[in-house]
Amino acid sequence: MMSVRAVDVPHGGLRAHLPGLSCLALASCLAVTTEMLPIGLLPAIGQSFHVADSVTGLLVGVYAVMVAALAVPLTLATARFGRKPLLLTTLLCYAMSNLMVAVAPTFAVLAGGRVVGGVTHALFFSLCIGYVPRLITGPQVGRALALAAGGATAGFVLGVPLSTSLGTALGWRVPFAVLAGLSILTLALVARVLPRVSNDEQPRSADEDRSGRT
Repeated sequence: MMSVRAVDVPHGGLRAHLPGLSCLALASCLAVTTEMLPIGLLPAIGQSFHVADSVTGLLVGVYAVMVAALAVPLTLATARFGRKPLLLTTLLCYAMSNLMVAVAPTFAVLAGGRVVGGVTHALFFSLCIGYVPRLITGPQVGRALALAAGGATAGFVLGVPLSTSLGTALGWRVPFAVLAGLSILTLALVARVLPRVSNDEQPRSADEDRSGRT
């Protein structure tokens, strides 16, 4: 006899899952801020390591290349893994990426931190957006997706400008250190609040679990 265990997903609509959706929105905000932050700080970074602007521009380019090259392969390769553990792993990797940038003693280490961030970003949004229909079904899915994805907009509108201003005022390393700390905080919130879901497109119910027993 082989038993297939369903993942325990709380029942309820948008309101019941609002804390979890808010965590996804916060994670999206941090992801976008991490991606775009170096743009406004490239001159300061270049001066710090005595490299040309054309070289510091690679910090943005290498991130984009990682996302473009790895988004589909990573999504397919991780399709059988648990959604929540993967999401937590991406948040940990965002923290590592930002910390590497914040404390980088050389430009090579800084670039390595951006590579880590780019690889993480390649997987993150497919996980984040794909989580929503596993939490909520029916007509409220669209609103739930808008809420989760709204964090990305907040990253563009608030996260990047505020972080850039912080870097201009206190030094370019400071906002990356702050983002590393916020990534760890978000990881803790997601671990605490967000329920586990199945790898299927929709969460399994207890009845489906019983019917899957052989």
